[in-house]
Amino acid sequence: MDAPPPSSQRPELVAALRGLRDLVGSPSLRALEAAAARAGRSLPRSTVGDLLNDGKPAWATVEAFVLACQQHATSQRLATPEGSFDPAGWRRKYKHAHGPTSALADASLHATGATAPPVSRRPAGAGIHSTVAGSVEPVISAGHIEIIGFGDTIRISQTAAGAHVPTQPLTGLVELPLDDGDLPAMRDLDPYQLGASPTEFGDRDTYRQQDQYVPRTRNNVDDVLRDKLVPGRLVVVVGPSKTGKTRTAFEAVQERWPDARVLAPVPALGQLARHPRIEGSTDLLVVWLDDLQRFLTTTDALTPAVLVQLTARPGPTLLIATLRREERDRLTADTGELTRDTRQLLNDATVIELGPTSDDDKEQAAARAAYPSADLSIVGLGERLAGAPQLLRQYRDAQPILLSIVQTAIDWARVGMQRPIPADDLTTLALDRLFHDHPELDPSDADIAAALHTARMPPRGAGRVAALRTVPLADGTRGYRVFDYLIAQDDNQTDAPRPIPTTFWDQALQRANPEDAFTIGITAYERSNLQITRSAWEISATAGNTAAMVNLGVLLSDYLQPPDLDRACVWYERAATAGHTDGMVGLGNLLSDSVRPPDLEGARTWYERAATAGNTDAMNNLGNLLCHSVRPPDLVGARTWYERAATAGNILAMNALGLLLAYELQPPDLKGGRNWLERGATAGDTDAMNNLGVLLAYELQPPDLEGARAWLERAATAGNADAMFSLGVLLAGKVRPPDLEGARSWYEAAATAGNTSALNNLGILLASQMQPPDLEGARVWYERAATAGDTIAMANLGGLLAGQVQPPDLEGAYVWYERAATAGNIGAMNSLGILLSSKMQPPDLEGARGWYEAAAAAGNTNAMNNIGAMLAYQVQPRDLEAARTWYERAAEAGHTLAMNSLGVLLCLEVQGPDLDGARTWYERAADAGNTDAMVNLGNLLSDQLQPPDLDGARAWYERAANSGNTNAMVCLGILLSDQLQPPDLGGARAWRERAATADTDGRHPEGSRVPITPNTAPPST
Repeated sequence: MDAPPPSSQRPELVAALRGLRDLVGSPSLRALEAAAARAGRSLPRSTVGDLLNDGKPAWATVEAFVLACQQHATSQRLATPEGSFDPAGWRRKYKHAHGPTSALADASLHATGATAPPVSRRPAGAGIHSTVAGSVEPVISAGHIEIIGFGDTIRISQTAAGAHVPTQPLTGLVELPLDDGDLPAMRDLDPYQLGASPTEFGDRDTYRQQDQYVPRTRNNVDDVLRDKLVPGRLVVVVGPSKTGKTRTAFEAVQERWPDARVLAPVPALGQLARHPRIEGSTDLLVVWLDDLQRFLTTTDALTPAVLVQLTARPGPTLLIATLRREERDRLTADTGELTRDTRQLLNDATVIELGPTSDDDKEQAAARAAYPSADLSIVGLGERLAGAPQLLRQYRDAQPILLSIVQTAIDWARVGMQRPIPADDLTTLALDRLFHDHPELDPSDADIAAALHTARMPPRGAGRVAALRTVPLADGTRGYRVFDYLIAQDDNQTDAPRPIPTTFWDQALQRANPEDAFTIGITAYERSNLQITRSAWEISATAGNTAAMVNLGVLLSDYLQPPDLDRACVWYERAATAGHTDGMVGLGNLLSDSVRPPDLEGARTWYERAATAGNTDAMNNLGNLLCHSVRPPDLVGARTWYERAATAGNILAMNALGLLLAYELQPPDLKGGRNWLERGATAGDTDAMNNLGVLLAYELQPPDLEGARAWLERAATAGNADAMFSLGVLLAGKVRPPDLEGARSWYEAAATAGNTSALNNLGILLASQMQPPDLEGARVWYERAATAGDTIAMANLGGLLAGQVQPPDLEGAYVWYERAATAGNIGAMNSLGILLSSKMQPPDLEGARGWYEAAAAAGNTNAMNNIGAMLAYQVQPRDLEAARTWYERAAEAGHTLAMNSLGVLLCLEVQGPDLDGARTWYERAADAGNTDAMVNLGNLLSDQLQPPDLDGARAWYERAANSGNTNAMVCLGILLSDQLQPPDLGGARAWRERAATADTDGRHPEGSRVPITPNTAPPST
């Protein structure tokens, strides 16, 4: 792996990298991270920040940065000067900064095994390539080490930090009527009060008379749910609309906790968590969240932080929620940093999956027994009791006027409007929709009234539920809520999703208040409509909503193309000045990550303000800034802030602190690093689990492979692609005996999850580790990785085609080597030289020399040695002076084959042998373990030196022979029988027999002594 360039030579490289970023429009760090991912590389924001602030980059980081800039320029159709992204040119810049003595990556003709991770930080998704064109090392993922985007700003209250908030009466914060001024007890409630649909068999007035509960026995849902209802936990019952989620949850809670007080809040959980009745009470509290999505898209939303606040009250608190399946799928989709908190909340929750009774014969039989008059031939009990089939049939068969009314009410809810749609708005918007869809129709007021009446009345056989439920509004007019089963149908529960008309988003915004606009912005973002997202949040932010200001900052800086950093800065600063700590964090991120040049002092100031106010993300980011951005790094300060954030429960900081202690401090504090990684892993952070596994396997002495495997399996099973990859490396290369099938399985899982390094390792596994090799399978994986831009896989594919498949496919090998070499892979340049000079018929020595020289110019010592061998033994006429020069360059850089070859050249090839020079190089190579050099040194001492040094020769022959070198055995036999006085015939015979047993190809006839010269050995790979 390349070492970082010396600090005295880095400014030119840093300036060139900054210039390249400016050339492609100064994309944000997040945009570069995304562009690198599209190019099959990982380039975390913290790594880029380090790179552009006079950091100490490895070549892989520089290469990924250049590829990201090229990808960004291509996606934005930017014209750039020819050669702007030339890998060889950037490699030369890197080498100039690196200095002349570094050792660079080599490429082999075939893949080699996986190696352990270096002592360095590796953000999530980054693959660490080994120093040969082979396997890839485990990833030390710090996906949360980079300066984070402060999570889901939906969680933030509009209230400025530290401001006095008058206590709002509890009445305005809950949906259920209070019981003598207090929250009602669970035993006094019925499911209809908590959101269950009334039916012809039961409602609030007739509960438990005819509406008996049908136990949910499939997968033991009732038993499991009751067991999971423990304080401190969020339990979410997820299933299709009208499968009985609310009733099932109600029965479980009432049986397990009948005396609990029930908090059924309006969507303003942050305020409730701070209310004296909640915050300071000691009684058992059940927080009831029917239709959970309502509580995730408001300004004062439920977030992990609010959940912690609710469950940290003196009394025990449990949260129970219901959520439609299609809503869950939408909310948990990876839509970026703005929805991180929502994803984390749902991923950390205990989820109980519930299907309709029609999915289970036993449940359906119980439902028929309990409700013999209900037609359950095609649907489950919940759908039948709610009249869902009849309402769906009415909707699908509706005439245009009725259809326009119902679809308008559905889309009102789908765009994020949580309040009922007023009657006037419903009529106006429905007529607009009707005119668009059916301009030939001209309905009268009576037609509209009749259609609306139909929508408000349950259809025949539908029980007590209509498509629209009438709600009295505060101004004395009517409003309407649509039956949620119809929303689910249009959102892909059973039918294909129906798009929301573009014009309807605009019409809703025209009728939105600032809180509506904020929620519409969140909903539009989740539905990938960024234009409406921006418009909605601008309305809310202009009205003073600081959370919307923060979200606008994120949107404008990280998601808009091209980014609008000036406006993002304005909105962040407005929120920060108003006391919003996430605005401070966002502004710090912008100043450190995105503006050119970075304003690290400004970023530090805003982070410190937010951290001092208690924002743990700011503490974590401040630690990142001090550790990775400022020069020189302030590791003491970084550690202090990481510790404050981690001690306060920030799991990202636990991971970052663990990595700081284990990999940044000198000497490392492995015990402390392990402790914090364990705390983060135990708290559920899969990156910490992966990092802990890597530390246990590769840093700890002795390694704890069982512990490493356990943590990596936990993270991999939870979906962490880096852990899948690391687990594959562990099983293939670290455990004994190797578990190659297990490694293959995890590599495949990582590859499916988008880890391109796993594609290459799969090729290596199949080609070089499995017995018998699966060369066709290896070729497929190499080609997938190579097609994704992995130059190491290209080189490995060339090696497979040139050296493993039978017959060799030299033309195919040439194509892939050349692609890798042209993309800047130094090892592939060397391998291409080998192919052209030693495998192609006839050889292309000029072409080989060109590629060797390109690799050598980049510091590849194998290529230097190979040029020397080609000039000495292949070109005509031979160029021994040039060969000596290249051998010396490689030998001085530590290349033992070149040392031996140089000794042979000086001893046997040049006019007027230089025996002293030859002896010096033989000895250097022999001391480094090269057995051929030991043989050649023995030859020189016994045959060429005057007088001969037979004792010295015998010592070197014996060292080489005991290492298995058959030439040494032959030479030792000759020495003992023919040169030693008196002869040692028994010893000579023993060594000759060992040689014959070890080497039966007849290359060493009795009495011959074979010098090991470059032309009898393959080129260096």
